Amino acid sequence: MNDGAAYCGQNGRRYQPQRDANDCSPTHNQTREEDLGTCGCEAASWESTGAAYCGQNGRRYQPQRDANDCSPTHNQTREEDLGFTCDCKAIPVTPLVRVAPNSFSALTSYTICEDSYVAFGMDRNPAGYTLQWTGPTNAQGPANDNWEINSLLSSQQGIYTYTVTDQNTGCSNSAQVTIAVNPANYLGTIDETSCKLISGWLVDMNCQDRSNQVRILIDDQLVATVMADGVRDDVRRDILGRTTGYNQYGYRWTVPEYLRQGVHSVVVTDIKGNPLNNAQGRSYGVAPPITYVAANDSSYAYRSSVSVCAGSFVALGRDRFPPDYSMRWQGPNGQQGPANQDWYLYHISPTQAGSYTYTYTVTDAYGCTNASTVNMTVNPANYAKSLDELNCTRAAGWIVNTNCSDKATQLLVYINNTLVDSLVTDVARPDARQAVLGNTNGFNLYGFQWTIPENWRIGAYSMTVKDNQGNILFGPATYSIPASPTVHVTDSGLTSLSICPNSSFSLTAEGCPTPINWYTKDAAGGLTYLTTVTPGSPASFSTATTTSYVARCHGYSAGCPDSDDSQTITVYIQSNIPTDPTFNGSSTPSICQGTSVTFASSCPSGQVKWVRYDTPGGSQIGYAIQDELPLGGENPAGEYYMSVECVGTSCAGPARTFTFTVIPKPVFGFAAAGSSPASYSANTTGPVTNQVTICSGGMLTFSGLTLSQSNIGLIEKSFSSGNVTLGGVLLPADRPQNRISSGQMAQGFNQNYGPYATTDANAGTIEQWYTPYVDANDNGQYDEGECLGDRITLQYRILPLAKPTSVSASPASISSPRSVTLNASGCANNTRWEWPTGTYTGATLVTTVNQTTTFGVRCVTEAGCQSDTVAITVKLLNLATPIISASKLAVCGSDTVKLRATGCDNGATVLWSNGMTGSPIVFTPTDTATYYAVCQIDGAQSEHSNTLLINVRPVPTITGARSYTTGQTVSLTATAAEASSYTWQGPNGYTSTGAELRMLGANTSGSYTVTANYTGGGCAPYADVIVTVNGPALQTGEVNQASACQVPY
Repeated sequence: MNDGAAYCGQNGRRYQPQRDANDCSPTHNQTREEDLGTCGCEAASWESTGAAYCGQNGRRYQPQRDANDCSPTHNQTREEDLGFTCDCKAIPVTPLVRVAPNSFSALTSYTICEDSYVAFGMDRNPAGYTLQWTGPTNAQGPANDNWEINSLLSSQQGIYTYTVTDQNTGCSNSAQVTIAVNPANYLGTIDETSCKLISGWLVDMNCQDRSNQVRILIDDQLVATVMADGVRDDVRRDILGRTTGYNQYGYRWTVPEYLRQGVHSVVVTDIKGNPLNNAQGRSYGVAPPITYVAANDSSYAYRSSVSVCAGSFVALGRDRFPPDYSMRWQGPNGQQGPANQDWYLYHISPTQAGSYTYTYTVTDAYGCTNASTVNMTVNPANYAKSLDELNCTRAAGWIVNTNCSDKATQLLVYINNTLVDSLVTDVARPDARQAVLGNTNGFNLYGFQWTIPENWRIGAYSMTVKDNQGNILFGPATYSIPASPTVHVTDSGLTSLSICPNSSFSLTAEGCPTPINWYTKDAAGGLTYLTTVTPGSPASFSTATTTSYVARCHGYSAGCPDSDDSQTITVYIQSNIPTDPTFNGSSTPSICQGTSVTFASSCPSGQVKWVRYDTPGGSQIGYAIQDELPLGGENPAGEYYMSVECVGTSCAGPARTFTFTVIPKPVFGFAAAGSSPASYSANTTGPVTNQVTICSGGMLTFSGLTLSQSNIGLIEKSFSSGNVTLGGVLLPADRPQNRISSGQMAQGFNQNYGPYATTDANAGTIEQWYTPYVDANDNGQYDEGECLGDRITLQYRILPLAKPTSVSASPASISSPRSVTLNASGCANNTRWEWPTGTYTGATLVTTVNQTTTFGVRCVTEAGCQSDTVAITVKLLNLATPIISASKLAVCGSDTVKLRATGCDNGATVLWSNGMTGSPIVFTPTDTATYYAVCQIDGAQSEHSNTLLINVRPVPTITGARSYTTGQTVSLTATAAEASSYTWQGPNGYTSTGAELRMLGANTSGSYTVTANYTGGGCAPYADVIVTVNGPALQTGEVNQASACQVPY
């Protein structure tokens, strides 16, 4: 049959494509080309395919194509020469239009953003040609060169023409490109205006993928054009709503130094001159500071000029600026005030008349500055003055500056050329005003009264008074005190005297022009006033003790000091007084109970007599005459009232009385108990040592503190074996001695201590000593010599407690009641199990568990100490039942199956009925079988999952002869369990269906394959058989159309 349209070959003959459509033919589906003879249409048929054009040689050409499909040149093209029909003999070739910034690409149209750079490039033609770009509104680029336009505006869009002209013939050719301008739509702000930086951002909303220029105007003058090309992710995100893409919209312009002084206005515009959104009213810089001046006794006020007297106090104040500003005053001759502070000139103003300029400069954190000035006129001083009084107590007088008569004058007082004070004239002196100025009206505070300090009143001194410029106003002037007197015993003229106690005597002082003051003088040189007498008069006294006396001449006037001390007169007393008694060589009249003591004293003459009384000042109950009086340690505690005196002379001195104390021996006691196997109490009557056993982790509670008296403290000392902790803190082997006050002891022996523990497997020991003492001076600590009691020693033995080191349960999880074995190891003595329904002693516990149960196990020592519990839980689990699925339900040959289980609890293992574990599993079934799975954790299992039947399809069995002679009928039969159909395939594309293969007239040997198919699809097993055909042989039987193929064509 025909298989397509006939066609004409290159040899001029026509051919018809054909295909064998008989599926019984041996050439079925094969093709051929039937020769139909001569075409009869060999001539070409040329048709125009475009407009004619003029070539460089001045001839016109017509593009053509052969449209005759029988022609050998079918679809070929040619340029038909139409002759010399061009207007020019040689027109230049059409130039290529190249535009940048698109890499000078050849374009016919191009769209750019307004205010963008654009360049029109030149095609490179040979020499002898003129190249020229022209644009809208007769705009023209440079000849023979690229045309660059830095900022293309909307008004410049349109057609741009590139013309190439032959300079010899005048013939030209051109090409055009259409430029469209996307008008700018600017949006921008100013973020910062300071004398250091002007910054912000600008976006062309119609052309967001580029940076733009801004114009910066300072004081309405354009000073810079800046590209806004800094990264601004915030503008891209907040203004344009994007998180990716172009982001260079920021501008930052550093203000030059010459624009950082003063205050300046700022305007920022886009390139068209339009101000940015918030550009109105912006400025930067520091405003001129306000100059505050305090002068002429007036407070701070704004002043640009001031007139002052030479040496006056002047303060230059600062305007209030933010804390990050810096400020400083500067004056003449390079003077500078303190940074960021007022400048107190005090009295160091210029001393000569004239005008002076002080400049106040303010600088902000960016270096911006501004300044203001104050002009100061200084009037020179011209003094009239008088020093009216000078003595050891005060100086007084007056002074008038006639050039500044309405101002007080500052005075500097020097004594012995040392500046000691500064003051101003503040005393009204109308008399001085009258004397100097001729009237009493107006300001008259010209007087001064200066009290001389105490330390400048003794001796002879020189005083000078100056103004604050160093000019001497008064002095030097001197003042002094009287000389010391000469003293002696009246009548005798001696400087010492020996008398009986309380006898009268008189002393005389000479050489004082003023009254005489008498004093007693102690060993340290301290004076005690006695009396004052007129010059030359004696002074009468009496004394019972040896005493020293001195005299002084009284000061010239009130407040003036007396003279220095005279020489000393000593009056000695004749007496027989015993020395102060000592007690075992000490002056402390006390001793601890149980200690012997010896009293000792001595007399200038005679014997020492000791007396004891029943009460202070009471009746005598015994005496002894001897220098030393011993008392044994058996004396009971208490107070002993005593006296000692000298006897056996005509003039016995007075007795010395004293009280001696025997301090009671301190005792204390307490009780203690705890979470340990033992308790104890301290013995309160004598030394005692207590030994206690404590389980590691145990506590002790101290209570029942008893004290023999209220002011008892303790000296405590502790030792440790080095492996013991108290409250988690490791105790040192030898801790320093600790002193415990009575208040601390009352608290310390009424609280819990612990837990005590060991740091290793060895027993630990602690030994504590407690020694009571009497806190005699009640200072809360033991002082050397205070009375001590008997020591109580506590010895603790801390037994270590090790927990079981390993605990296990088998199984640890169950799904139904069953026997569980629990094991614990690591206990040195006994192992004890505890659970809600029972207890057991032993390392291994076997018990039936029917619910989730927590077992605790601990180690128990022979002393009964129990370690912390180690817990282990046996869980009764209700595991979820899995759901299983298969990758396929039927397999053939060596096919594999993937089984997957889902729904098991976390941590569970999947067990399969074929003995495999995990999910998924992959295996090759060998027989048809049913599969299921369970979830398992330790000894707990879930219910069986759903079941899946996996069929293993058998390979078909082929029966029938394998060898035939030519012409015989081939007969084969295939069988496969449960197969629904069969397909046969053999040599030469042979196919057949059905379990039986029958093929008449066998003539070809070969391999035949039978495939067993199954309802529902899936894999199809197959088997091969080799059929051998030996021939020739006579074919017998009826031949008809059902058993023979038709001959093709």
